[in-house]
Amino acid sequence: MSACGDKTVKVWTLSDGKCAATFQGHNHALVKVAWLNAGLQIASASVDGIVKVWNYKKQQCMGTFEMHEEKIWALDFAERMDEESGVHKLRMITGAGDSKVKVWSDSTV
Repeated sequence: MSACGDKTVKVWTLSDGKCAATFQGHNHALVKVAWLNAGLQIASASVDGIVKVWNYKKQQCMGTFEMHEEKIWALDFAERMDEESGVHKLRMITGAGDSKVKVWSDSTV
């Protein structure tokens, strides 16, 4: 998978190196991309501080998040157990040129 300067996310097949899927929708070049939810979704971060979450099977954007005022340099995910509910919660963590680190929690049930 690659974050591309042409504003797209591309997923590549390992066997032959061909592009298997292209996700379009960002307005600026991408700098980070990551799989989440066991490969069912993709998160992409762009130079304008925007993160998009994509459904891989449907190949469509599921959400757009204005995370930062400057370029996102770091994007990762962490899962933790919610002690009250016993449910695993996913958190998205970003860091950017605006000198901020943000942690977002999945609020879906």
